[in-house]
Amino acid sequence: MNPDTISAKERVDHSESAEANDGKRFAANATNFAFSHQHFKAQEPNFGKYEEDKAAWMKANPDATPMEYEVAMRANARECGF
Repeated sequence: MNPDTISAKERVDHSESAEANDGKRFAANATNFAFSHQHFKAQEPNFGKYEEDKAAWMKANPDATPMEYEVAMRANARECGF
């Protein structure tokens, strides 16, 4: 759609519908936030799983570089709730 060929009335109609849609999106987002926030439960860190996964990874990757180890342990920590 070429903006130069749109009439003034179409521009007004389009902007009004965009404003209405923004309001609907805001209401939907606010509703989703209220629902997700209300039902959100924080994951407790699982220290045992972290240590088991760490030992298994170290056994499977004895020649890993310090950078590979760090990346793997950060991913493991996220997965275990840290």
